[in-house]
Amino acid sequence: MGLLQGLVVALISGMGAMFGAAAGDLSGLGLGAFGIFAIILFPIFWAVAGFIFGAITAFIYNVIAGVVGGLEIELEQ
Repeated sequence: MGLLQGLVVALISGMGAMFGAAAGDLSGLGLGAFGIFAIILFPIFWAVAGFIFGAITAFIYNVIAGVVGGLEIELEQ
């Protein structure tokens, strides 16, 4: 899903850079460098953010489970 979204954003950004360059505006040429850095840095950022969010969520669950008693599941065959 993220790959598909990245491809759509890359396509739209590329078209914007082409139209900007064709109109004589050279500010769109820096988008390529941003895209390269985004490909490298965004997955790292989201991995770290996901780890931190998961750790916080696990901590909150463990505190609440300690107070409430947790979940008990009974399975029968």
